[in-house]
Amino acid sequence: MKSPPVSDGLIDPKTIKVPIATAVDIGSAPPASPGPVPAAAPGKFPPAPVASDDSTQLTGTHADPAPQNDAAVNKVPSAAGVLETMDAHLVMDPYKNVYGVWRGHGNPKLLKLCSPEFNGVIGAAFMRRGLRLNRRQLADINDELRSVAEASGLRTDVWRRVAPRPGGGIVIAAYDDTNTHIHISPGKVDVLAEGSDVLFYRPPTADAIVLPAAAGDYKRLRQYLNLDAVSFTLYIAWLTYTLAHPKMKGSNYVILGFIGGEGTGKSLAAKVTMMLVDPSEVGVERLPAKAKDLAIGLQNRHLVAFDNLRCISPALSDALCTAATGGAVTDRKLYTDDDQHVIPLHGAILLNGIYAFIEQPDLAQRCLPLRLEPLPEGNRKSEDELRRELEADMPTILRGLFDLIAKILVHLPDAKVTNPQRMIEFVRWLAAMELAIGAPVGTLQNEYAKVLNDGQLDALLDNSLGSAVIEFAVTLDQGAWSGTPAELLAKLNQLKAYGLQRPPRDWPDNEIALSKRLAPLQTALMTQGVQVQFKRGKHRTINISNTGGGHV
Repeated sequence: MKSPPVSDGLIDPKTIKVPIATAVDIGSAPPASPGPVPAAAPGKFPPAPVASDDSTQLTGTHADPAPQNDAAVNKVPSAAGVLETMDAHLVMDPYKNVYGVWRGHGNPKLLKLCSPEFNGVIGAAFMRRGLRLNRRQLADINDELRSVAEASGLRTDVWRRVAPRPGGGIVIAAYDDTNTHIHISPGKVDVLAEGSDVLFYRPPTADAIVLPAAAGDYKRLRQYLNLDAVSFTLYIAWLTYTLAHPKMKGSNYVILGFIGGEGTGKSLAAKVTMMLVDPSEVGVERLPAKAKDLAIGLQNRHLVAFDNLRCISPALSDALCTAATGGAVTDRKLYTDDDQHVIPLHGAILLNGIYAFIEQPDLAQRCLPLRLEPLPEGNRKSEDELRRELEADMPTILRGLFDLIAKILVHLPDAKVTNPQRMIEFVRWLAAMELAIGAPVGTLQNEYAKVLNDGQLDALLDNSLGSAVIEFAVTLDQGAWSGTPAELLAKLNQLKAYGLQRPPRDWPDNEIALSKRLAPLQTALMTQGVQVQFKRGKHRTINISNTGGGHV
């Protein structure tokens, strides 16, 4: 079975040429007095004129009851035909979401099928033809349009906030009333009020970003964040990288973590980051407990932010890892027993907390933990005051970030990775940024490696088994030890005196559990100068050696 073709996200002239199906001939209907069509605010669509009674057909300004089998009730002009007369067409994304696309003036505007906004436009179009639609008719119209879209077989990419630019670069949707697009290519930034063919859907909760100024300066941002010089530069690298990478197959996102005590401005830093990357009415949230809820939160957003973390469960830690590199969760489709509903789990994530809340080394490898410094007492301002100042500086800051992205894109093909890490795409971006800002080659890459190393150590020290293995390796004094899993567990129990007292909840209670929990820690332990090797022969053995690197 062939998979449906997927376009490159542009409006294709082949996209669904909808024929006007025959239903009721409006011209033959008795003349009606439709009344005034509700006026729409600039950049907004009119609300749907919907009858309150599903069994009532409304014509003009009068409601006339009609039998359920009346032709005027059960048949309306073809919705596909009406859509075509409005100079609009349908597209379907790879996840089978259907949208109406209106060209008009400016850049394309998309409305999702069945949404109140879409129903409003369709309802107003029918009202201009002398028909007011009830809820059942609107549902039938949406079903008709979905069938038309599915019959076309075409799939088109529909983006949220950030999209790839045909020919290279990226496009950022401002989500303003005029639907402005910012095109960023190597060495160039263009702000387009019209002429862009990239398809963006604006979710109901998405807020607009301010339009960039003519000249930029991203360094103005530092006064709003309590970061030292190195951390601020890494933060700018994360900002530009995240803005420059759409959610598509192969895109990986480094999870940003703000760590700091009270009075360091963690929540403000998270809000500022949201305003720069993907402002939303949702704002900063509490971390959900389930992977499905995380996926739903990421579905229509480029960035999500979670506040005041203390710890992350292993299951949710795994979900965050999946979101960073791209994956999906499945759920049973509503009202079915065996059909599955696939929800993509992919997007940029920001976390903050007072303590080093990342305990799983696998998650730590995908993070950029930045520690916020305490704010001097004499420099404290209210959040409202800081927000007003930030809003005034935002056009200049954004233009500075966009200009920096354009410079980095110029150097990206020739960037030299000198200190590879797991999130290699981000390291390559750091290498290109070094060239863009005139930093010595390897400077930012080495600083990122140090931050990762510290994060790995924090994760291991917060892990009871990891911290015990490090402590045991110290006793080897750059030597080695070899033995069975049971012998290693006995050594660790003796070292921690767990034979005399109750061990931690996550402590392995047998040699099998030890092997299972130790294996995922191998990479993190290696960064701290501890090499763990598993060997199979007549007996299973574990070799531990102190290489003298890292913190051991």
